[in-house]
This record gives sequence, structure tokens and C-alpha cells, in this order.
Amino acid sequence: MKKPWLRVARLAADLRRALWLAPRGCGKPVPLEAWEREYRTGAWDYLAGVGELARYMTIAGYAIHSSQPPDILDVGCGSGHLLRRLPAAGFRSYLGVDFSTEAIACAHRMQVPRAQFVHADFEVWSPTQPVDVIIFNESLYNSRRPAELVARYAGHLRAEGRIIVSMFKASGDGFIWRRLNAMLKRVDGVEIMHDDGRRWQVALFALRLA
Repeated sequence: MKKPWLRVARLAADLRRALWLAPRGCGKPVPLEAWEREYRTGAWDYLAGVGELARYMTIAGYAIHSSQPPDILDVGCGSGHLLRRLPAAGFRSYLGVDFSTEAIACAHRMQVPRAQFVHADFEVWSPTQPVDVIIFNESLYNSRRPAELVARYAGHLRAEGRIIVSMFKASGDGFIWRRLNAMLKRVDGVEIMHDDGRRWQVALFALRLA
């Protein structure tokens, strides 16, 4: 049985996040053990279903909407569900980064040409080459400072590159969107609502060039 003081401490932490951190755009990193267990037990397999198709296809469309096949960086790629929705000729290269070894192992098994995966904590990892498209697909919640994270990665974007952000409608997302809209040039955006009431925002951004 959990100790009463531990339950109180966790409740206090949850309230602090709901009332103070989330409204100020602070994310909540998930422990590695939790990611490993969830991928190992198939908790994220539903992402391959039709219920996620509209969101994934919107992201994929934004990613390959360019005159030339882009170099894509997928930050928080999971087991590669987005890559499965990208047409083979739609990108020049794809690099997925994720914290979970289970997710990366699953992604590697796809053996997609011109696609690579890196096991790393995206809070501290940095790309070594410039890219055309950077994607944050439901991953910003797991950063302590989401807007600052996007700004750091944006420094590795080519001048005409694009950033794509997808976020589930939840507490704190409004603050993050406001920060992103102030920091980047919003090119386009959509809201996607599933039949069960779940909603996402997906937006395409460009750099603000002097």
C-alpha cells in the first residue's frame, strides 16, 4: 500500500503542474522506464489505427510540401508511425530521434531507405547537419521548456525550412502556441477533431528572417 504522505506529495505535485506549470507552457518529461514499458506492452500501437490517420496525414502533407524532397528531422519519433505515412519518394533523408530504446528498435526494423534513427534524449541532443523540415509530433509536452526547445532546434533549420508542430488540446497548450507564434512565422494551421471528441492543432511554421 502506498504511504499516505506519498499520495499527498503526488497530489500536490499534480496540482502544482495543473495550476502553475502547465498554464505557463512547461512540459513534463516522462521517465525512461515508463516509455520502455509502454512500447514493450504495445500501449502505443493504436497510433497505427485509422483514428490517428487525419493528424498523421496532415503532418506528412506539410512535411513534403516543397519543390524538392526535404531532409526531415522528426523529434520524438516514437516507433516510426509518421515515417510509415511518408511516400518513399517524398523525402531525401529522414532522421528520427527518440528517448526509448524499445521504440527505436521497432523503428529500425522497418528498414526504410534513406531513413535513420537515433536513440537520444532530445532535450540535450543536437543535429550535426542542417535540415529542411523539423517535426515535433506530440513531443513538446515531454520537454521542460517546450518553446526554448523549438528555438534551439530552429537554429539547425535551413533558411527556407519549415517547422511542424502537432499538439493535443490540453492544459498549457495555449501558452506554448502563443510563444511559438511570437517566435516563428506561422504559415498555416488546422484543428483536427476525432469523432470521440479528441482535438489536435497542427501548425506549419517558417523562420522569421531579417
